[in-house]
Amino acid sequence: MPVITIEGLTKRYGDRAVVDRLGFTVEQGSLVGFLGPNGAGKTTTLRMLLGLVRPTSGRALVYGRPYRELADPARAVGAVVETMTAHPRRTARHHLRMLGIRVGVGARRVDAVLGLVGLTDAADRRAGGFSLGMRQRLALAAALLGDPGVLVLDEPANGLDPEGIHWLRGFLRSQAAEGRTVLVSSHQLAEVQHTVDQVVIVAGGRLVAAGSLDDLRSRASGRVHVRSPEAERLAGLLAAAGATVRPAGPGRLEAPPGWAEHIGLLSAEHRIPLFELREDAPDLEEVFFRLTRTAEDREPR
Repeated sequence: MPVITIEGLTKRYGDRAVVDRLGFTVEQGSLVGFLGPNGAGKTTTLRMLLGLVRPTSGRALVYGRPYRELADPARAVGAVVETMTAHPRRTARHHLRMLGIRVGVGARRVDAVLGLVGLTDAADRRAGGFSLGMRQRLALAAALLGDPGVLVLDEPANGLDPEGIHWLRGFLRSQAAEGRTVLVSSHQLAEVQHTVDQVVIVAGGRLVAAGSLDDLRSRASGRVHVRSPEAERLAGLLAAAGATVRPAGPGRLEAPPGWAEHIGLLSAEHRIPLFELREDAPDLEEVFFRLTRTAEDREPR
């Protein structure tokens, strides 16, 4: 059974659907990027998952139950849905100990999570003097207090410098490696592709695509680029094999995605020299924009 299940989830404000019949699942131990342009409904979806917003219709379940029905939610789900607002005069350690009382954990766990997020040296500094990146780390520490099996994080990289983002990447991977399920929303697409295993892409409150990065890249892949002194003869052989090719300049061809291996074998069989054989490998940002533009084009005007 999936750890997180979003099923027909809809949230309307008046006549406007912020989230529209959204559905996807997140499996145990996976690290999933939840992506979409501004206004796509990501934060609203996460808030419905955490019981902070009531859906108009549909269901958002954790371990098969609504968040509010979990026996011990803080030990099941750790969440960061906005930057932590600790009292500016409280130290990081004091802030977490106050939260720990509600969760039912003591000083030892507080010190442990401070170490996990790299705030041990700042534990006795007042939160009012923290940078935005340090406040993000403090929010992560609070989410980890109950040692939850699921982490739900909304833009956790906000305010982190390059070193902090590198640290966050390793941190999220380590949480998934320990068996935790991590759902993380982000607009930093270039960074997400080096972090997550799976992605869920939404636009206009609707699901655009979900799957592994390799699957999505294959769906949005570009052309195969070929350069050969016998491009014209190779084009004829490829056309006979069923490929739609087009000239791309002197001695150059473009073929459909997925044909690179066949072109290599065909050129070897017919002794056609190849100077270049390259298939576009779009990064996550390119895949994201292709898919969301397609989804937006389909929206009624």
